[in-house]
Amino acid sequence: MALDLGIRRLTDSKAMMERGTLPAQVPPSDRSERRRVNPQTPVHDDNGHFVPLREYVERIFDERAAALSLALANSEKALDRARTHIENIFEEHRRAHSQKHQDDEKALEAARQAVNLRLEKLNELRSEVIQDRGEYVRRDVFESQIKPLLEFRSRALGFGALVALLSGAVGAVIARVLGA
Repeated sequence: MALDLGIRRLTDSKAMMERGTLPAQVPPSDRSERRRVNPQTPVHDDNGHFVPLREYVERIFDERAAALSLALANSEKALDRARTHIENIFEEHRRAHSQKHQDDEKALEAARQAVNLRLEKLNELRSEVIQDRGEYVRRDVFESQIKPLLEFRSRALGFGALVALLSGAVGAVIARVLGA
């Protein structure tokens, strides 16, 4: 029965609200003024009286819509900042990547120049070796040509020693014959 009475009052209030025939607002008593009504709440109007449900719901929806639009604007700003940040990161990466390729190309060119310089030096050394080969006699040719000279020298030394002995002996004989 109490439930039925509450539903009836609710439906009567709803019907009166739709018709726009709500009962007149009762001025607050001394007791309600002492309760310190917060004028910022959407339940009360500027005088501290309760507002109709429709106005209350509209205020709530307006506040939530304003909060959502503010949050959306903030999220769009955050999204723009994030997008800008990511674009900056990609730009820095692209710049660093192209710089790395340029540095690699420079290093490769320096390595090519170093290899070319080494090859040039090796070619110069090879031409010097080939030139030196033309200036020197080969060992087998040297030995075949020097062997007769060595034999002649040893014979000449042996003959010179024999002549020296003989001249010493002849000088000794002459000295004895004269000095005796």
